[in-house]
Amino acid sequence: MSRSRWSRNFVFPLFTVTAAVLAVAFWLWPPLLVGLKQYWLWVLSVGVVTVLLVLLQAKRGLLSPARCYDLLLWASLWLWLGGWLNVFFPEAPLFKIYPVYFVLLDVFVGRFRFAAEIGFADPKERELVETLLRQWWFSAPVWAGIVLLSLLFPQRYLVYPLAVSVLTLRLSLGWVLEED
Repeated sequence: MSRSRWSRNFVFPLFTVTAAVLAVAFWLWPPLLVGLKQYWLWVLSVGVVTVLLVLLQAKRGLLSPARCYDLLLWASLWLWLGGWLNVFFPEAPLFKIYPVYFVLLDVFVGRFRFAAEIGFADPKERELVETLLRQWWFSAPVWAGIVLLSLLFPQRYLVYPLAVSVLTLRLSLGWVLEED
């Protein structure tokens, strides 16, 4: 299976590049968040429209699952930004730290995927991963829903990055298993 350089290095290229741009912008130019707070409704609507388009395209089968999840996480990033800017102060550390965390998460999981392309060393490892992936609570649609639902509860501000982490790990394990 031939993959582009972006998808070989990153699990979700659009999501990762956008998070990297936000991280650099928020660290180097903090007034950007204050400016974005004025346009929170526009930022929120970009996320909502993207989620709806992804669901429609996924149902029709026009996008690959990898691109659907990439766009879904990209939309969740805009929903997070637009929705939570009204709850937290623009100077809150989570606006600077979450984008950096998302970039590091994607880079490390992407490296894991790249290293795992050589295959499983032990058949029991493969069996364990297959068993884990068959569990209903570990399915990708469930975790995609949890990612979107977590955005409704900004008071539980750690649930969103944890849900993104579990979804990223779940999808990467599934793709490694498919490639093996």
